[in-house]
Amino acid sequence: MKYVDVIGIGAINYDYMFPCKKVFNNDSNPDNGEENIGVSNEIVEEEISELLSTGKKYYSTQVGGSSLLALKAIHAIDKSLSLGFVGVCGQASEFDKRHGKNLNLKSELSFINNQEWLFYTGESTPVENRYIGKASVKLNKSNTRGGIDISLGANDLIIDLIHKKEQDEKVELTDFLSQARWIHISSLSRFEQFEKIMEYVIKAKSKNPFLRVSLDPGDQYTKHKKLYLQKYLKEVDYVFLNKKEYNNLILNEDLPENEKRIKISTYFNDPENVKTKIFVIKSKSKHELIDFINGTSYVFYHKSLPFYKINNDTGAGDCFAGGFIAGLLSDKLISQQPAPISLGVLAAKARMTSITNSSIYENIEKKSTEFLLKRYKNGEMNRKQWLKLFFQSHIDFLIGFVTSLIIAYILKFI
Repeated sequence: MKYVDVIGIGAINYDYMFPCKKVFNNDSNPDNGEENIGVSNEIVEEEISELLSTGKKYYSTQVGGSSLLALKAIHAIDKSLSLGFVGVCGQASEFDKRHGKNLNLKSELSFINNQEWLFYTGESTPVENRYIGKASVKLNKSNTRGGIDISLGANDLIIDLIHKKEQDEKVELTDFLSQARWIHISSLSRFEQFEKIMEYVIKAKSKNPFLRVSLDPGDQYTKHKKLYLQKYLKEVDYVFLNKKEYNNLILNEDLPENEKRIKISTYFNDPENVKTKIFVIKSKSKHELIDFINGTSYVFYHKSLPFYKINNDTGAGDCFAGGFIAGLLSDKLISQQPAPISLGVLAAKARMTSITNSSIYENIEKKSTEFLLKRYKNGEMNRKQWLKLFFQSHIDFLIGFVTSLIIAYILKFI
């Protein structure tokens, strides 16, 4: 069994992405697109056919899946990091052969170094699960995601194929997972499958206390499964959420940001688990790291990307996660959290500004190389960069401190 730096676990989908009319959109918040997983393949194909018939000739396609896209970003940033994946890739259906634009599926997955637990379906696979999961992605006027419907496809076989491999080859998935440095998990078509995967991950963590685990639960799990999700959030080290998913977990209460952080910390932190747990809140205007153990919120700001520069934001959050993980694991820079956040933001922006899907990871590789050469020498930041990151990370504290001094000064003379 070969050593692996990062293992991704999740669905593999074939994404059709369409610019759409306002009926599909929620322009008030680019993170408000609805995510529906487990939709029947027939309904997704009907929706794609309808969108194709309305003259959407500029649609694009990609082999996607949240965890898979994060791994692709990691590979683009640091090819020395070895990668593995646990999931099922189906075949291209006749529908995909008629309408798809990149159908060499095995070639698309060739960047994964270790494919011991990456399964491919064959002609003997039942027709209902033979083909790759399909996604219909609607983009709003600003090219941000307005909604996505995802079919089950081959992804529905993941637990069955894991059990079959364990029985036939006398191997255990837990052993494979436990020898990694990092595991990144995204949602699956069925929540009960996700629960079984998490049982493997928890056992792997018990065997390897140095293993770090991150989770991107997605919109549907945070909306409909929050009570069941809670116990698994206690088991992971990093959780990636966009603003909508963050609000889903705190029940969309109209609270000040600091009270939201306190509430989510109290609800999802396990007082018996003293390991560091961090939530990463993804947003186009800023990214926040919430450290639950010592109660401090580290906020890192970056320039927001104007909507007119966005070509497609589908998978931008996944690229951010990949950039962040690569930043923490790569030998190219010190693993201080503000720096990996910068790398994550860079990867997300490279995805959103890329004109074609084929250029996304070339752009991430180019931009990350420039970033590392310009800002770091021998993996270390210069003094100017340290000061900049310190002020960016502590801006909330500094503003509050200065405000308190001003108020105290005014009260002194009243």
